[in-house]
Amino acid sequence: MNSTASVNITINNDAIIESSEYIILKMSSPVNANIGTIQQMAFYIKDDDKVIPSPSNALSLNLLASFSNTVSGSNSAEIVAHDPTTQRLYIVNSIGAKLDIVNFVNPSAPVLITSIPVTPYGNINSVAVRNGIVACAIENTNPQDTGKIVFFDKDGVFLKQVKAGAMPDMITFNHSGTKVISANEGEPNAAYTNDPDGSITVVDVSGGIASLTQANVTQITFTAYNGQEATLRSQGIRIYGGPSPTSSKDFEPEYVAVASDDSKAWVTLQENNAIVEINLTTNTITAIRALGTKIIIYLVTGWMFPT
Repeated sequence: MNSTASVNITINNDAIIESSEYIILKMSSPVNANIGTIQQMAFYIKDDDKVIPSPSNALSLNLLASFSNTVSGSNSAEIVAHDPTTQRLYIVNSIGAKLDIVNFVNPSAPVLITSIPVTPYGNINSVAVRNGIVACAIENTNPQDTGKIVFFDKDGVFLKQVKAGAMPDMITFNHSGTKVISANEGEPNAAYTNDPDGSITVVDVSGGIASLTQANVTQITFTAYNGQEATLRSQGIRIYGGPSPTSSKDFEPEYVAVASDDSKAWVTLQENNAIVEINLTTNTITAIRALGTKIIIYLVTGWMFPT
């Protein structure tokens, strides 16, 4: 038998002026009931006592300069990383299959220093730089095959490379510069005949790039979550791609953020509506959290509908 029940939430104004908030409503352990696959929802409460600042000219922005890596259509500028120790910009030129290095000592007049072809390594997706060491996320010429993390010095001279997961899409250093983390998206081909596992690669570079080997690399995968698809879906995590999707193949890491103390990293699973928490001490997954379904509640007065 289908039935509905009301849940009343009382919203009271208080003496504290604050911004809008979220309420998470989660249901669990139903008795003689089935609450479906989505067991939690997030409600957005738009506060009415936060004073909107009046416009002013206290802050104004003016164009200082711009930089073009020449002919549009045969070049691109997708990701830009700045190294304050060298005052250089490192630009992912994926269409041109190059890493562009730009002198940024004078921001009013950035100048191209050199362009490093990346075709010998694969296709470039992302770049990060720390203390003159440049790390590039390089996908294989066949995107479903194993990708690479390729290291260059500040001038674009090749230093080392290690294997990553399939289709490394975003790369970053931790704050101390001792680890490099890449989110490997592992997208399938168009026909879904080849769907590699999504993964996260952690490279320990604390011993220096010169001594770096594959032994310094940890590949974090989601194979332990295979067989848990029904449970994960019930938590609000989307697993849907392909004819018979598994967690390891359907999870597609997209972006990495690192805690200020380098203890953890959070990696978005964009297509899956979830975030993965990584313990960077043990290089292990500690949680996968669904982002829930957002419902925005607007309190509107004086609203008139046409008749």
